[in-house]
Order: sequence, then C-alpha cells, then structure tokens
Amino acid sequence: MPKSTSWRHVLPIHPAANLFPLMGSGEMSELTRDIKQKGGILSPVTLWLESGKAPQLLDGRNRLDAMEAAGLTVVDKSGELVLGTDCEVLNPSDGVEPFAFVLSANLHRRHLTPEQKRGVVAGVLKARPGQSNRRIARAAKVDHKTVGAVRTKLEATGEIPQLKETVGADGKKRAVMAAADRAEERAVKQQAKAERRASREADLARKITALPSKRYGLLFADPPWRFEPWSRETGMDRAADNHYPTMTADEIRALDVASIAAPDSVLWLWATAPMLPDALATMAHWGFAYRSHAVWDKLAAGTGYWFRNVHEILLVGVKGNVPAPAPGTQSSSLISVAATTHSAKPEAAFALIESYFPTLPKIELFRRGPPRPGWDAWGNEAEALPASADPDPLAIPSFLLRDRQPATAGEQPSDRGRLQ
Repeated sequence: MPKSTSWRHVLPIHPAANLFPLMGSGEMSELTRDIKQKGGILSPVTLWLESGKAPQLLDGRNRLDAMEAAGLTVVDKSGELVLGTDCEVLNPSDGVEPFAFVLSANLHRRHLTPEQKRGVVAGVLKARPGQSNRRIARAAKVDHKTVGAVRTKLEATGEIPQLKETVGADGKKRAVMAAADRAEERAVKQQAKAERRASREADLARKITALPSKRYGLLFADPPWRFEPWSRETGMDRAADNHYPTMTADEIRALDVASIAAPDSVLWLWATAPMLPDALATMAHWGFAYRSHAVWDKLAAGTGYWFRNVHEILLVGVKGNVPAPAPGTQSSSLISVAATTHSAKPEAAFALIESYFPTLPKIELFRRGPPRPGWDAWGNEAEALPASADPDPLAIPSFLLRDRQPATAGEQPSDRGRLQ
C-alpha cells in the first residue's frame, strides 16, 4: 500500500464524530504547526469498539488530519494504524454513550456560532430522535427551546419522525405534543403576552394622565447637534448649521427634559455616528437608562471621516418601569427608507413608535411644523396648535406656551426654545 494512504481510507468514522464541523483552514494550519513543533498530539484520539465490528473513530478527525499534514505517520505502508499512545479505545461496557461523549469532549474546546450549534443539535436529533429536548439541550449546552425549534424544522421536512413520546435523562418516557399543537399553544401564549403588555401600556398611560401636572410617557427628540469639523474653514459646506440653528451638546443636556418626563417613561433619541457618545451622555443626564437602538438606513451615502455614513441611530432609553414589546411583536431594528429633506426623519420610525405605545402621552422635542396627531410638540420651529385644540394651559409645561416669534436682533439661535 502506498505511503500516502490517509487514515480516512482505513478507519471508519462513527456518526457521532460528524456532529461538529471540521476546522477552517486557519485553525487547521495553527493546529498543524503546533503538532509539528511538539512532535505529536497532546490529547489522544478516541476509537469506539463494539463486539464483532471494526473500530470507528469517535473523536479526533482534525487531529489526525493535522498529524498527516505535519508529516507524521498515522497509517504505515501495510495499511495499519500506528497511533500507539496517541489513541484510546472505548466500548459499551465503559458506560459511555457515543453522542454524549463527543458533545462533552468538544463543546469546551470549540468556539461555535449559533448556526453551528443548531447544526450539532440537528445531528443529535437525526441520530437520537427519541431523546427529549431537555436531555439533548443539557448535553449540547443550549436552551431546550432551541432544540425544540430544530426538532420542529426536521419534523416538517421529514428528516426525523414525529414521535408521541421521548426519553429524558432519567430514563422516563414522556408524552410529546404534536407539532401543530405546539404551534397553536405557542401562538396562544404569544397572544396572551401581547394582551398583557397592551394592558400594562394602557394602565401606564392612565397613570401618567392622572398626574397633577402634565407629564409624558413617551418623549421623542431629534436634537440639532452641533458637530465640529476638523476645520470650520473647509468642513462647513454640508454642515447642519447651514440648514437650521444648532446647539452644543452641553446646551442640549442642560434642557430640563426630566421635568416633563413621567416617573415611568421612554425616550427615543436620534443621534448621528460622531455624536453617539454625546447622545448617550444626554440620555443619562435626562434621567433615562439606555436599553437598545434601531438603525435608519437612508439608502444613500453621506459624509464622514472614517466612513461615508449611510445611517442614523435611534436610541431607546427607559426611566422607571416601562413594558417592552411583547415577544413576537418586536419590529426589525433596521429601518430602510430613503432620506428626503435635510434632517427629516422617516415616517416609518414614528409608525413603529406609535405601534409600540399607542396610548402613552407623547411629545416631540425639536419638532418642525405642526404637531403630529395625538402628540404635543416643542421647538423653535414647532407650530402652535389651533386655539380650539390647545390643551389646558394649567396642565401643560410652561415652555410649550412660550412665544414662537422669529428671533430678535442680537438673539443667539441656540438660545431659542430652551426648556427653562
């Protein structure tokens, strides 16, 4: 037999050994160099031997491949394995279950992506569909819901049977709900969660509305951030200052937004990439804790020093106890809408916010034009409500009733519209 015979030609591979993906080229090159430097492997490969059957490789595909790549002899000229102390042999009498052994041996030393973990789970389910979701989850170190989702997919494609019962780690059999019944139960639970969340949001709105002075449960702010370019002589040609009066981060933080925020409220705050640290600091100064964010893809490249920015960031911060969306009702974090006029924000963002919080009292800070239906608005370019629609002046913060006449001579634009 030629000297170049590979171990793969003479050693069968146990199905459990294929649960994990092979190493990528980079990892394999690193392993090969390590084996070449050390003259061998530190952890022996494992063979599985059942009575009356040929040995099978249970664990060690990457190590054997790397040994051959390093020039070490794995199979001699006669076609025999020459592993010696580089090999250990297990059999059923050792009380070892092959798939459980492979999972235990590899999970701690392999860095798997979520998709690769689902692939491992799928491999176990195909080989051992009778094992319960929790049993497989415990061995694979994943959530039992992940196993359930993979099982449902494999059942739907006919890759594994739909069983009426499975066996847990304790050896006891338990009834399994049919896939259609599981889907129906999940839908009922999600609907119940959505209804509970809607009830909480409505209760919070009533609580805020009952406060002695007007407070808002939802605040939306698109501050006129003043961004300082590297050079004001050459970098101001496309600056926001050319379109509207801007404010420094310190001036924006100094606005008394906390005085109009209800004890339980949510803040939606726009920021550009270079102003992100200032936006987060402003959110904290106003009394809100950062929770998450969405990204507006404007579908056209703008300006920037490191990148030509195509996006803006919509930060979400919470004060007190505000209900997050019910599971299954969350919107995508990506809003892909073409930009229109300078600084105008997409209608899709407002629609998302209103779907999350339909009943909370809302205000838009730095609004341009008339308020949105059902919202209050504030800003030096915000238009006043019609007289017939003006809210009770005793219940609305005083800054909302400030005169909105054009700035007088000598008045600084950044002084306009400041919350006092």
